[in-house]
This record gives sequence, C-alpha cells and structure tokens, in this order.
Amino acid sequence: MIVAGVSVPVVNSDGGERAAQSPELVSVTDETELWPYTSQKLGFEGRTLAINVVVYGDPATVQQHLKESSGGNWSEVTGNETDVDPVEGPANGTTTRWDVAGGATRYVYVVDPVRDSGAWLTESYQLHDGDYLGTRHHIRAYEAPREDEQWVAMQTHHEHWDWFRLRHTVDGTRDSQSRLEREFMDRPFVEDLSRTYVGNAKGSDADGWVTVIRLRSFGATALLAILAVPVLGRKRPTLDRDQVRWLRRGLLAGGLGGLYLGVRFGGIVAERLLPGVDPLTIAAVFYPVLFVGLPVWAFLFARKLSDGGAAVAAMSGFTGAVLVDYTYLQVQVLPLDTLVHRLALVVALGLVAVGGARMEWQDPDAGRWLRAGVLLWLLALGLPMLRFV
Repeated sequence: MIVAGVSVPVVNSDGGERAAQSPELVSVTDETELWPYTSQKLGFEGRTLAINVVVYGDPATVQQHLKESSGGNWSEVTGNETDVDPVEGPANGTTTRWDVAGGATRYVYVVDPVRDSGAWLTESYQLHDGDYLGTRHHIRAYEAPREDEQWVAMQTHHEHWDWFRLRHTVDGTRDSQSRLEREFMDRPFVEDLSRTYVGNAKGSDADGWVTVIRLRSFGATALLAILAVPVLGRKRPTLDRDQVRWLRRGLLAGGLGGLYLGVRFGGIVAERLLPGVDPLTIAAVFYPVLFVGLPVWAFLFARKLSDGGAAVAAMSGFTGAVLVDYTYLQVQVLPLDTLVHRLALVVALGLVAVGGARMEWQDPDAGRWLRAGVLLWLLALGLPMLRFV
C-alpha cells in the first residue's frame, strides 16, 4: 500500500547525494519509494503536477485495459483512506477509448532505500481521450523500474491547446482522476479501489489524495481475456447607410471570430482525419492564420468605419471567439498570465483596427496607432515563443 510521510536524503542515479534537497517521498512498496510529482527536468526544482493514481498489477494488463475499457460509477466515504465501492451502472457502461498520445517528457523520481540510490524515470507511455489540438484528458504512466515489482504510477489531468502560446494549458487534475477511477470501477479483475492521502497537494487543483487500485492476481493471460469480452434564394433588399455600417462592423467582428474558431476546429478535424501526422505539424500549418490573418483582417475590414466603431467591433469579435472557445473546451478557470496575455491580444487588435480606420481617412496619426498595435501583437505572440530558442 502507498504510504506517505517519508523524508530521506536522496541521490542521483549516478550516486551523488543531493544534500540541498530532501523531498517528501511515499512508499510504493517495501523496497521502493516515489517522489509523488512529475518534473519537467531531471531535478526537483522542475516540479509540475502531482502523481494521482497508482495501480498495483501487471503493467501490460493496465495499459490494455485503458485502451479497451468501459467505466462505471463510484462513491466516496469519509476517512483517512477513502473506500470506493462498486455500484451497479448501465448494462454497457460508459466507454472511453484511450489512444496513444504525444506530449512533453515529464520525469518521476524513485528511490531504493535499501541500496540508498535513486533514479529519474521517463514515461512508459502516454494516453489521451480527446484531441491534441483541442481539449483532452491526458495520462502519463510510469511502470515499476524493478522487474520483481508490478505497479504503475500515473499522472492524469485535463488540458487544452493554446493556439496563441503553442502549448497545452492544464485546466485541472481532479476531474481526470475521477474519470480514470471510473475506468476501473465495477471491473471483475479489480480487487480494491480507494483513495489515500499522501499530501502532494501542490500544482493545479491537486488535493493530496492518490487513487490506489489493486488488480486481482488472475495472471496477465486471464485478465486480458476478460478485457476482450464485450436554402432557397430570395431577393436582396437595398441597404441604407446605417445598415451598411453595421454590416461592416459585423464582418470585422465575425471575421475575426471565424478565423480564430476556424483554426481551433480546423486543427481538431485535421488531427482526426490525419492520425498519422504529428499534431505539431498540423499546428505549424494553421498557426500562420492566427499570426498573420487576424491583424490583417482587423486592418482591412476596419476601413470606412469610425475609429471607435472599428475598435469595438474588433475587440468584441475576438473576445467573443475566446469565450466561445473556452466554453467549448469546458475551461472554467484560467491562470492569471493567460488572462493578461489574451487582454494584450484584444488591445492589439483594437489598435490595429483604429489604425486601419484612420488610414482610410488619411489621418497623419494612423501610422502610430497601427505600429503600436502591430508591436503589441508581435510582443504578445513572440514572448511565449522564446522557450523554443
């Protein structure tokens, strides 16, 4: 059983002691301890998200089940260890097919206290339910490094693809943890499913509780066998000047929203239609539509509008698309840096639209508005790209 509260000096896989750091470890088995977080680098300072699921059983069986699983319902009882009892669900259950996924490498640290040595592990595999360029539940799985141990530690979370920063933003871990629990609930090969508090409550919305799942000792062959069962045209009216002005504002706002949402849904459709193509290749094709298309559209369709009307139309159109996008992605909370980033993009498009409107009047200040908007746009989109340099 996974046990919390162990704090010991740890060493790198090369044997050098890390005296500066003594992280909290949890006992996965009598002979293995685990730092209950993932890291983006080979060091504890790169901590990202909390490990939130540990499955005891044949690793091949665990992976096979997730690829061909169907979930059920679960319930909690209060206490230091939370038991989750199977309850009867629909006849066919709710099916989730986890697909092989790509994603950035994250490491976990395991320690053999007997040998007084530790090592960083990379993912054994990654799975997801959803779309890389949309929204998805994402699993990183880490199998036991010792051949005489059978367990899989997992970090599961929900995330969405941020087109403006070309990376995923994590929305939370709890919903994905519950979703993964349901995949093992009411399964004939599951002996026990419970939650144990280990205190790893740092990162996203982690609450320090780890789901512990024990598979029955049927043997891999028997378990795999169980898994295998079951418009008419009409005359256009004449438009007056006010209607034309509102139409132009609508084209400006709707075009910006359409370009943004077109990239989101176009990327998802392309990813599904071209499963053999790397999602980042698809992103490279669609990204110029945002980078170049949005400010160009704001500039061109702001012409013949008042500067105030152009700014309002551009900013409201883009803001509306952002809200629709996050509603579709079911994102309820955004990090502060993401909110500031989106606000900068909204202001940049508003400045570009003002520049476009004033340039139509041959206003001598038009160039300054346009340059300010373009500069802000380039800065807002360029700064997140520095991580690739």
